[in-house]
Amino acid sequence: MRGIRDAGGALPWFALASPVLAAVVALNLLVAAAYDLRETGRPAGSEMSRVVGGVDAQCGEFDQFVLLQSRFAVLDGILCGGTLVSANYVMTAAHCCDSPAMAFLGITAYIGACRGRRDRDTLGIEQIAASRFLRHPQYDPNTYEYDVCLVRLASPASVPPYTNLNRNPSVPRDGADLTVIGFGRTNNSLDSQNQIVESPYAENLQVRTGVPALSNQVCNDSFGSGFFYDATVQGCFQVPSACNGDSGSPIFAGETIVGFPSVSYGGCGQKNFMPNPLPAIYGRVSSFIDWIDSIVAEPSPSTSPSATPSATPSATPSPGPGASPSPSPSPTPTQTSTPSPSPSLSASSTPAPTPTPVCIDADWIEARGFAKLHPSDGVGELLCILGLDQIPCGTPDHVLQDTRNGALRTYAQLCSDSQRTCVSRTGRFNGVLHSDARLMPSQDGLMLTTVAHRGTVWSSMENAVVIAAQKLQSRVIDRALTFLQRRNSQGAS
Repeated sequence: MRGIRDAGGALPWFALASPVLAAVVALNLLVAAAYDLRETGRPAGSEMSRVVGGVDAQCGEFDQFVLLQSRFAVLDGILCGGTLVSANYVMTAAHCCDSPAMAFLGITAYIGACRGRRDRDTLGIEQIAASRFLRHPQYDPNTYEYDVCLVRLASPASVPPYTNLNRNPSVPRDGADLTVIGFGRTNNSLDSQNQIVESPYAENLQVRTGVPALSNQVCNDSFGSGFFYDATVQGCFQVPSACNGDSGSPIFAGETIVGFPSVSYGGCGQKNFMPNPLPAIYGRVSSFIDWIDSIVAEPSPSTSPSATPSATPSATPSPGPGASPSPSPSPTPTQTSTPSPSPSLSASSTPAPTPTPVCIDADWIEARGFAKLHPSDGVGELLCILGLDQIPCGTPDHVLQDTRNGALRTYAQLCSDSQRTCVSRTGRFNGVLHSDARLMPSQDGLMLTTVAHRGTVWSSMENAVVIAAQKLQSRVIDRALTFLQRRNSQGAS
């Protein structure tokens, strides 16, 4: 930012029998998502925002700001804003990473985007394709709690990352002046027929300063029982400021990023939408910082790491006045002064505690440097999301081995009913080959064995046996399944 420039699952039977049908299904989903992005500036199931009342930012002030949008000109809508927090990751809002067809929309990170949003060939300091979308494991799309996502870049960025992220839960203070930036819409209004009239997205990066952070008491009183607000992970700020297209963009208190726009109600907070517009909600960076550290600050392993990576942040909290939320269900950053790269994210690798097992999935693996994805990964994800896979996302039957006694346990056994999100999301991007499973580190006393039920001769047999085991509670079948799972974990092909 300012001052930094110098510095999968198995394919269903009908897909195997008719590849054309599978292609048609995928194409229809892509077209629907593309249409939604073109028409509304947001992927299916999420909403965005732009800075209201802002002015054009000075190019070079916010070099670590990232505009996430499709590289295809026909898809003119903005996805979200974000911040380059490491050479490999962009921090944004989780609802920006919700679309089932993200991998097919050609989402690109335009780092340092400032002028000429539509000129994709020259926009920003550098342009890097997004390769992965890692949402916080506790993200709730209904309440927008833990609304944070890390977008992994296909190649490292050369622009120095912005590391002055807020670690102090008491920041921003009540009434602190926040700075919001973004490419979102500048205004929403009502016409004579009370129909919403949306302004276009900004062509140049907008910045608005002096946006007041509101106290938790004011936020709670404003929303009441009709809306959800969790002060531990969310804050709110006065509107109008952020609007559609600003989601995920950084909000600054002084030089520190304290949050990013998450959700707002009432047409970007314009007073002609409601007499007393509700505040906009932002996600608190301090609530996510440990999770961000565990992924961003993790040293990338070369071959086979010996210990399970677990990040313990060592950086001290950096003071910052306040953070601001984003209007409309999409975050919008605000920035008055750009943070300087002082507090760098650093984490020491320590073994994870043994209490509750953490479900290891392909997201977890790739986030730590293991590029072991199956080439048909995207197809498997589509089929999983559409509910066309024989095994629900392949997830419940992925297997971990207890390193203390050699017992095999599935994710379904490890994740209780209260942790269904673990079961439903783990393996959504499955496709790690069985032969690579033995290279994975142990975690919480558990060693990863089978990651995906495909990729080898043994895995195809295991897949069939798993289906039978689900339908027939037979000890013989269970023994056969155990044998095949052990064969897979040994890398047999």
